[in-house]
Amino acid sequence: GAPDTSVHDNTFFRNVEGVLLRDGARGTILLNNRFQSNTVSAVTISNAQFSIIGGPAVTDPNNIFNNAVGVLLTGSFARQHLDLSLGVFDGAPDGSGTQDIDPNDDKDFTYRLWFKPVKRKVDGVEQGFGVAFNGSTGIERSPALAGARLPSFKTPAQLTWFNYAEAAGVRATGRHTRNGLFSYFHDGAFGAMAEWFSNTQVVSRAGNTATVGTGGWMANVQYSLTGERSAQEGLLPKSGFDPAKGGWGAWQIGARAARVDIADGAFPTFADPAVAAHGALEIGVGLNWYITRQTKIQLAYEHTTFDGGAKVGNRKAERYVLLRWQAYF
Repeated sequence: GAPDTSVHDNTFFRNVEGVLLRDGARGTILLNNRFQSNTVSAVTISNAQFSIIGGPAVTDPNNIFNNAVGVLLTGSFARQHLDLSLGVFDGAPDGSGTQDIDPNDDKDFTYRLWFKPVKRKVDGVEQGFGVAFNGSTGIERSPALAGARLPSFKTPAQLTWFNYAEAAGVRATGRHTRNGLFSYFHDGAFGAMAEWFSNTQVVSRAGNTATVGTGGWMANVQYSLTGERSAQEGLLPKSGFDPAKGGWGAWQIGARAARVDIADGAFPTFADPAVAAHGALEIGVGLNWYITRQTKIQLAYEHTTFDGGAKVGNRKAERYVLLRWQAYF
């Protein structure tokens, strides 16, 4: 059954916030992305931003950072123009698979510094400019069986384009470090964001040990055709869908480019170059129709190309068309 979870969210000393989440049953916890993506980080932005295009980018948080269970303290300073977060988590691998059971005693230490020099509320939404730095460090060790501590990266269509050769004995055996930079800008109907990240993981196979790096970037732009203001919180339609009263919701267009590269040191000892690509580049465009604030329909096209990943030459490019109806609760 679904895990029995509860969240305790409290503010201490006016500027410091604490979050405690309890898992009362077996199962996977999907945290509210308090630290990793969907708020701010390298490979972290709001769901509203990613969903402008439709499918997850090759730099999607679920490809690079993942959910983890732990303790996080956040504080706001300088009239909420500066946010600082520090946390201790059980540690989760990059890539697919949320970690609900920690196979080792080592923990990840996380940080996030978010500076918002230009911040203003306009028509109930927050606009302006911000930049954030964040990351984590910890020791990752694969258990005796493969599959728990090393990542596999997926395309927007959720097809795996890179994974380690765990079946051949590759294991995580040392420090895992993530660092990133994120920036956004919102003014009127226009919004943009960009991010960069760099991750390293110590891996071993049959006596060979190396620190393998993963790096990438993502850029996104958006524009509201119906004049709504762009914001980190997403789009707030001026009027819901009610044709009888002239209400047709909100319409928004967006474009995104994203790239991830795997260091050459991964090949061929730790990853098979005949099936695992050295890198991926995704370009996408999308159209969103917000029927209400909680409901929208998306149409998106994404084109992803690869470096390597085939026995000869490059893996075949992926062309992905998405039509999705989405509701928020």
